[in-house]
Amino acid sequence: MKLINKFLIGSLCLGLLTFTSCTKGDDDGPAEPEYQGTLTGDLTIIGNPEATVYTATSITATHDTSGFSAAPVKIEVVNSSGVKITIQLTDTTAQLAPYVLRRSGSNLSTIKLSANGETYTTRTDDIPGEDNGLITITDGGADDGILRGNIILLKWFKVKTTGPDSLVALMQNGSFEVPLVRKGFTFEPGDATVSAKINGAAFNPIATNKFGFTLISSSATGEMLSVELPDNTTVGEHALNESSDYAVDYTSGSTLYNSEGTINVTAFDANAGTATGTFQFTATPTSGGTAVSVTEGAFTF
Repeated sequence: MKLINKFLIGSLCLGLLTFTSCTKGDDDGPAEPEYQGTLTGDLTIIGNPEATVYTATSITATHDTSGFSAAPVKIEVVNSSGVKITIQLTDTTAQLAPYVLRRSGSNLSTIKLSANGETYTTRTDDIPGEDNGLITITDGGADDGILRGNIILLKWFKVKTTGPDSLVALMQNGSFEVPLVRKGFTFEPGDATVSAKINGAAFNPIATNKFGFTLISSSATGEMLSVELPDNTTVGEHALNESSDYAVDYTSGSTLYNSEGTINVTAFDANAGTATGTFQFTATPTSGGTAVSVTEGAFTF
């Protein structure tokens, strides 16, 4: 199946990436330390009389651009008392975008009140209501690589196997600006393009990479489209199914799908390594669930 080849190619490319950094110093003294970022907020521990100001003393933040992560932005902070907060968001490409942390979904936050303490979460089992947190992004970091935003509310719960979940802590009036370390695909996309509509909504890739006659295009929300053509491709319409040599596959996070539809190759040049075409198909989860409609697809090698 072409889908397996896609993941093998993706893994190979990630393994080939080499990250290096160079610092230009001088003989007059040590280089200035890199900016570590900030995160603060009013933290209330249930049972304590007053909220205290939480100020992070250690910060790490990553943006996984590979397309394999359902929540590609991850922020981890610790304060001087050892209280650790983790925030995972589905996307940061939109300015002033609200990110709601619900009982379900990809947006998630956890807190540990001590290094060896229990982990509490915004993802509850049985608390009435759907909104356990709200974060707004004010700057996605496109210019300087620093993600900025506000924590309107975070509520962390103890999830119990018996009995109702209970509120343990909450944060309000928070803000952050954290440098994002990018990881994932870093190849320049060149002239390779993939476009489509997923259930009627535009697929917005942040990276499209070409490996021979395979394209892998990933979005910041964890969706991915891949197009794979055989070496003996012919111009015209071809079926997309389990037995076809032509493949266009859709994945969302860790969920895999089977494709049933058509691909129309409008141009193909094996020697030049170029091809164009269109596609449409229905993607059905391999483990069961709701099918996804992929329409108005187009690709360019």
